[in-house]
Amino acid sequence: MGEQPSSLQLQFVKIVEGRMQPMRLMQLFQVRFIFFLSTQINESLKNKFFMKKFIFPAFLLLFLSCTSTGEAQSKLLKPNDFESIMKQDNAVQLVDVRTPEEFNAGHLEGASHIDFYNADFKNRISKLDKNKTVMVYCAAGGRSASAADQFTSLGFTKVYDLNGGIRAWQSSGKKTVK
Repeated sequence: MGEQPSSLQLQFVKIVEGRMQPMRLMQLFQVRFIFFLSTQINESLKNKFFMKKFIFPAFLLLFLSCTSTGEAQSKLLKPNDFESIMKQDNAVQLVDVRTPEEFNAGHLEGASHIDFYNADFKNRISKLDKNKTVMVYCAAGGRSASAADQFTSLGFTKVYDLNGGIRAWQSSGKKTVK
């Protein structure tokens, strides 16, 4: 039998397929690194040189990388939570990033259509209000995850992505309009 892929390799595949955001992989890596360091501490206590030259700087670097940079991040929400925020926030900017054909087949009520594959996509989303909540979705979650990253890179502070896209929305019995 062939060797099974590691958990980290499986997480990387999820990123490539658009099912996980790169920030999540970084968090998983940090947890694994902390575990590795903690298993080495007993041995390193015997070697003070190793402790001073490696362990302390590594923990310091890890601590600094885990602290917030103030950079906005998008949040992945299940359909019920996504719907809740849509109902609570009257000024929400709901964005469907699917193709025109997909949008015309059915979309969430009140959604604006900005095709992710359009060459003018980044320019069009940059014209939205950065101070208002943005809620983005696509068919299954891949395009909307990429779009959410673009929103945050443009300075949008409240960005929510529908986990599983409109398929998950419909599977949970929620309505769409044409």
